[in-house]
Amino acid sequence: RVPRSVSGRVLPVCRVPAAELSVSAFVAEFESRRVPVVISGLPVLRGERWSVDSLHRVLGQKQVEVRVRSDSSCEWAGLERSTPLTVGEFIDEMRMCSARSGEPLTRTLTLTLT
Repeated sequence: RVPRSVSGRVLPVCRVPAAELSVSAFVAEFESRRVPVVISGLPVLRGERWSVDSLHRVLGQKQVEVRVRSDSSCEWAGLERSTPLTVGEFIDEMRMCSARSGEPLTRTLTLTLT
């Protein structure tokens, strides 16, 4: 997606080498302000496109906190904590749900690695 202003103009996106960007600077300058950024020079990304398979392979053993949407929730965005899983277990569950429903595996996935 190309960032656009309210008027529809295409907006420039900042490009920053990973070696020049600390985690705290990324959070302060981009994540917390919801500003898009292209980060170059990340070794995990070099030469490989992200896919469900590559996430499973690279992050499969990482523990994540899963949140499940509930219409009766008082939590932000209706997201309730669920049982912790590994990324691999989460992806496998999503694949099984996709196979049962016949719907493609398309989800917005935000991972908080612990």
